[in-house]
Amino acid sequence: MNKESLIAKINQISGIMESGKELIAEDPILEFQSHVSKVNKEIDNIMNKERNLKLGIVGEVKAGKSSFLNALLFEGEDILPKAPTPMTAALTKIGYSENPRAKIVFYDQDDWKIIKDKAQKYKETFDKEYEKQKKRFEEQGKKKNINARRITQFCSRKEFEKNNQNIVSTECKACKEVVDLALKQGIDVQKLLGSDKEIKSDSNDIHTYTKELYDYVGAEGKYTAIVKYTEIQLDNEMLKEIEVIDTPGLNDPILSRTRTTQKFLIECDAVFLLGYCGQFLGAEDMGFVLSSLPNEGINKAVLIGSKMDSAILQYPTKGSPSFKIAYLGTKKNCEDQAKENLTSCKTSSHNEKVVSSMIESLPPY
Repeated sequence: MNKESLIAKINQISGIMESGKELIAEDPILEFQSHVSKVNKEIDNIMNKERNLKLGIVGEVKAGKSSFLNALLFEGEDILPKAPTPMTAALTKIGYSENPRAKIVFYDQDDWKIIKDKAQKYKETFDKEYEKQKKRFEEQGKKKNINARRITQFCSRKEFEKNNQNIVSTECKACKEVVDLALKQGIDVQKLLGSDKEIKSDSNDIHTYTKELYDYVGAEGKYTAIVKYTEIQLDNEMLKEIEVIDTPGLNDPILSRTRTTQKFLIECDAVFLLGYCGQFLGAEDMGFVLSSLPNEGINKAVLIGSKMDSAILQYPTKGSPSFKIAYLGTKKNCEDQAKENLTSCKTSSHNEKVVSSMIESLPPY
């Protein structure tokens, strides 16, 4: 199928979804249509052979992706933003420029509507369940204490919510946190939705530049809650002719950001999958490999074990092993687990090419 046929088919699907909106939930339609307009640009980027080499950094939130890049590109200095929480982590696209600059892209109207709807669902779920459980508690209390003057009070709404987080989805919890943070910061969300912000630095002082970024990527940044992704350009020789995509994480709870991550990964030529050595290639990592990594476009995939020091400390202490024994033992455990899990999923995975590339990256090289 050529480019023109593909675009025509996508537009046809969009029209069918729109005509059948009485039968389809609104959220999937909005999400699909928000991507249709971007298809032309994405296809052109993928087919452009003169473009920069694109590298994707993937892994769970808190797997050490930003720390890995800071060590690789900036001699260990904390230049790139680290995720404040899994709920507010945003994708960061890193490239080269003689003059440091950044582009902050905010959620659009469709994104924010979905986020607000999920946050509202969080509230409604707890309101309904709280009243249900409270009524049941009071009815049981009356039966057991029919002559009692006083029935023990049910817990507060706040306490009930704190102790029953399992009744709502991770995405609903994430969306509520994002909406709450936006309200806390007192920003005019509607004014910023669908827009972007350019930050240019007149100074080559990287620390001054990153300080300006804090309002958009920092843990307490004023606009962090509504940032969809960030494009950062730095004067670093290692970034010439390459682009690095630092993703939010495999377990990103915000669906619209997950879609953005997948869009950028499709354009990547190679990916580095970071996994915590203490639980190397666990369920989250394997789930991502099987469901999210595209098979086309990515020519190379490499596994990287992160936080090796923490994993070594978990090594069995029986017999008081030396550091060397603990290190080699931990390393072998990671390699064996990676090979076993990747081999078992290779035949059932739609992206067999990527999985095979990961297996080839395992020692011995």
